[in-house]
Order: sequence, then structure tokens, then C-alpha cells
Amino acid sequence: QKFKTLSVLTCTAMFAAPLFAAPAKLSPAFTQGEALIHTMTKGQANVTDTFTPAGTDLQGYVIKSTQGGPAQVVFSNKGKYLIIGNVITPQGVNLTEKYTKELIQSKVAKEAYEEITKDNLATIADGKDSAKHKLYIVIDPNCIFCHLMYEEINKLDLVKNGDLQVKWLPAGFLKPGSLGKAAAMLTAKNPLRALIKDEHKFNVKQEEGGLKPLDQSSKDPIVQEAFAKVKANTAFFSKYGFGGTPTLIFKTQDGKYDYVAGFVKGKQLEALVKTLSAKW
Repeated sequence: QKFKTLSVLTCTAMFAAPLFAAPAKLSPAFTQGEALIHTMTKGQANVTDTFTPAGTDLQGYVIKSTQGGPAQVVFSNKGKYLIIGNVITPQGVNLTEKYTKELIQSKVAKEAYEEITKDNLATIADGKDSAKHKLYIVIDPNCIFCHLMYEEINKLDLVKNGDLQVKWLPAGFLKPGSLGKAAAMLTAKNPLRALIKDEHKFNVKQEEGGLKPLDQSSKDPIVQEAFAKVKANTAFFSKYGFGGTPTLIFKTQDGKYDYVAGFVKGKQLEALVKTLSAKW
């Protein structure tokens, strides 16, 4: 199922997405299209993956700017034309959307999801381990749309009724106090209570979380460790080029991976939660 969100409902970060290490090795069928891509972009893009859409005479390419930014799906017709934008079949299938999800978004989501556990990034668990569905959410303590996301989850009783367990990943990039507020969550005796306090005392008008930020110059090793964890979370967020908070990262019941950058509400959120895996 497709979940539509308003892309403007995110708190954006000024991060550059990582560069791809090297272009893909192509079969002869794709070399003419690659040459056209290099000509049209003046050598500023690499082909990182290729595919052949069934039932078409097109060649599909995943390209990435050498200067950073998100990957993109484009098509070529035997190197004669470069097609950028939505390519829709007579049956109404949006090939650009389909392959962007399969070859770019799903891959990014899987790598990010696995890294959270593998690198032991700092999270704050909210809800029972026995909850029917599991969800990671990257937040900034001063993000208004993260605040709305938190309120929406609670308004729908998704955690309270045992449907959902959220693991919040506090990052810090929006405002000077963001890093210190996220660190304050992680040093608290009860990090979840600290997160709840930040949300319950959130100043909507000023877009400021309710916690007092810790001082990054503190010599306290516990405080220093908390800042290091928040910086690691923030670097993780930057690495995958998510671009805005909240970012929801998840695995579905059929073992697929995906993410949504933005505030999801109401029936869309309820529908999304029902698709999520019961295991991390």
C-alpha cells in the first residue's frame, strides 16, 4: 500500500547526502544510454545501477550526482533520448515511482534499519516489547512536526493499546539547543519521561522543546557520552540523506524495508502501522 505524506511537513536539515563510491559496470546494452547521461550532465552524474522494465523497449538507470544529493531513476531509448520524470505505462503503472522505491528507497531503508541495531545507536523505547508492530522514528527535540507526530501517535492510542512500540532516535541539528536537549534525554534517569516532558512542554509558537539543553562544554563524562551518542544519531541521519524529521524507518510484515520522511496522521498512520513487522 502506498502512503502519501505532505513533503512540507518535515523539519529540514542542511545536510548533503553521501556520494556513491563508483559507477556501475555496464553491459553493452546500456553503454549508449550511459554516454548520453554523461553528455547531458556534463560528466556530473554516475550510473550506479541499471534495469530493464518488462514490456518496454527502454533502458532504466539509477544515477547519482558526483556532487551529492539523492539518487534518481531515469530512462533512455537506446541512447537516442534521455527521459527524466514520471514514465507511465498504458496500464497506468508509474515506472519511475516503482523503480525509485525498489532500487533506491528500499535499499536505503534496509541499510539504515540494520545500522540502527548493528551500530547500537541510542534509542528511547516507547511501548511494550510485546507490541504487534515496531517502528523507528528519528526526531529533533525542537522539531514541530516531530511534536505533531508524537501527539498523533498518542491521540490514536497506538502505543497505549499495545499495537505499536516506537524506538525514538534523538538527533540534534535544527537549532543551537537541539543537541543539548537530545543529550538531556539520554542522560535522564528515565529517558522516556524526559522525551515526554520535552513534548508536553513544547512551545509551538517558538518551535522549542520543553527540556533545558545540557552544556556541551561540560567535563562530566556522562554528559560527554550523551553528546557523543546524539552526534552519532545525527551523523546517521545525515549519512542516508533523509533530509527532514520526523523520519519513520520500518520493516513490513513481508520482510520489506521502507521509510517515510514527514508527519503521517490519522487513517494513513493507522494503515501504515498495520503493515509493520512485529519484530525488530
